[in-house]
Amino acid sequence: MAKSSAISKNNQTKEAKTLGKAPSVDAFRKACESASCNAYEISKAFDVNRRTIYNWLKQPKLKQVYDDVRESLLDFTESQQMILIRGLMKKDDDGNFIGWIERPSTRMIIFLEKKLGKHRGYFESRKSRLPKFLQK
Repeated sequence: MAKSSAISKNNQTKEAKTLGKAPSVDAFRKACESASCNAYEISKAFDVNRRTIYNWLKQPKLKQVYDDVRESLLDFTESQQMILIRGLMKKDDDGNFIGWIERPSTRMIIFLEKKLGKHRGYFESRKSRLPKFLQK
């Protein structure tokens, strides 16, 4: 009988964590920002199941907060991509280029050409470029 009540209590605890009361918009924003919109990390911040976070996201205000934070993260990553593309130049006191702190990243340039430049013909073909008689 004790085992049955322990299982029942455990199920009640899980159910309570799944049905957690939604936080304030400000608290949710802070959790999203500190967790970089990772649902697992947000759920740990509120001591609820991840499923609860997804249920909360059905509320328009919390969904908007989550989307806003994700967009700001994307903006940040795009700015970092541009640093990788341009590189970091070392300049003298007069503003003349004297070398590189960090050279431009060829990989990042190619990545963005493939992703953003498809309409200009920059893409990676899945077909082999070998003549047919050499393809097996």
